[in-house]
Amino acid sequence: RRATTLDPTDGRAYWILAEAARLSGDLDTARNALNKAATDITDESAEFHVRLSTVALQVDELELAESFARVARVKEPMHAPAHYQLARVFLLRGRPDDAATILLGGLNEQFLDPRYIREDPILRDLADHPDLAAAMGKE
Repeated sequence: RRATTLDPTDGRAYWILAEAARLSGDLDTARNALNKAATDITDESAEFHVRLSTVALQVDELELAESFARVARVKEPMHAPAHYQLARVFLLRGRPDDAATILLGGLNEQFLDPRYIREDPILRDLADHPDLAAAMGKE
């Protein structure tokens, strides 16, 4: 908490606070940290946005999870974890076609791995999606 007060633009501090609060069962503090991060962080890498998105998913903040994942993807357009995370969020939000579109783009650009999609506990549900069939066959 002190680190977020000292530097309100430090995404790492918010991520650590949100993760620690989640692990200790303090979901309100985790959600507050994520909301604060969404408005205050500016210069963090795509990887930290993916981490924030992951915590947001774990505390059922799907809209925030999507927002962080979208920012990660914009910050680093070929950052595979950002694409996987955004696809997960779309799938969990009941938007499998949007998730498939995200994955298809990365598969076509050859920076996503079909094996990872098949092995991911959430994404594997998309492995047989008709829009991905041809791209998933490439390994």
